[in-house]
Amino acid sequence: MVPPSVHPDGPRYRWLPGLSVHDVEPAELPPNIIARLQATPAAPAIEPSGKGDIPEGKRNETLFAKACALKQMELPEETIAATLLDLNQRLCRPPLPEQEVRSIAHSAATGDSKAKVGFLSRLLRDIELWHDENDDPYVTLSRVSTAKTG
Repeated sequence: MVPPSVHPDGPRYRWLPGLSVHDVEPAELPPNIIARLQATPAAPAIEPSGKGDIPEGKRNETLFAKACALKQMELPEETIAATLLDLNQRLCRPPLPEQEVRSIAHSAATGDSKAKVGFLSRLLRDIELWHDENDDPYVTLSRVSTAKTG
């Protein structure tokens, strides 16, 4: 999160004096971090409970991955939502509520930051990399949820 983003509780983020992107040169990322960020994510592992069923605990993550693949095909949000609703009814055990599936489709289609994604994706989304005046690198974690969804 960077200013002027809005915190979920309402207030806007703001830069600390002398630490804005206009005041501080960003630190170089280590090569191994760059490689991990550029790597193609593996498909989510699904442990089927039946004929291709998506078990509880994997529903949100799997449907979001499917929605992102559809988004990369430049399909409209309505098509993504219809596809996810069908997959949800046919494969999710138990199926997610319709509004939750529509929210997943919207998140993928619009790039909504509230999308339910895996831990690593949430972590990378919720960090700020920076360095101090001595060029010592730091990472600021905003807020990382540990709640299990899906």
